[in-house]
Amino acid sequence: MFFTLLALILSLSLAVSYTAARVFRKPIGAIFTRIIQDEISTAWQRYVMFATYVVGICDCAWG
Repeated sequence: MFFTLLALILSLSLAVSYTAARVFRKPIGAIFTRIIQDEISTAWQRYVMFATYVVGICDCAWG
């Protein structure tokens, strides 16, 4: 029962994090392209998207 609940919470937090990351992908890309105006803006965008996944999963699963 415990492992089922753990798997359910983890899958729900993955779905929520994925949805939030997909919603904010284009606005974050536009902001970094406007601010940095270099090819490194794509690296920053990937870093922020990774941080969105990590924080979203940790917050949903343990918060």
